Amino acid sequence: MSVFKISKEDLKKIGTVFIREIGLFIFMVFVLFFDSIYFSDNIKEVQNILNFLMIVGFFIMYFRTVKRVQELMIYAVVIGFLGEYLFSKYLGMYTYRLGDIPLYVPFVMPFYSLEFLDLVKYHWLESFIKVLNNFLAV
Repeated sequence: MSVFKISKEDLKKIGTVFIREIGLFIFMVFVLFFDSIYFSDNIKEVQNILNFLMIVGFFIMYFRTVKRVQELMIYAVVIGFLGEYLFSKYLGMYTYRLGDIPLYVPFVMPFYSLEFLDLVKYHWLESFIKVLNNFLAV
């Protein structure tokens, strides 16, 4: 298929997805800058700023999804809290820079889950079905 044969509607959809994903990337770089050593040395209460940004981002995503995904996001936050406290505090497997678990960390778990689901939905699922069909055909 040639690039020049793509319909205008498909190009608009591709452009919309690209803009949304590049915007998410720029936002994440911006948020990661808030978590940098430079920023924490120069700005007090940086963790509170990050907590606010991530919780606002979580609720924006939460209210933009369907009920089933909202339920899964809540499960992801609960599992994130339990996992962070189990592995970081109780088992001592790792520590955070300031010695405590930032509130925003468990709220990031649904973002990872949603990105993974997007990856599975658009890429792996199709490939997996082809491999499964070839395997079952043998």
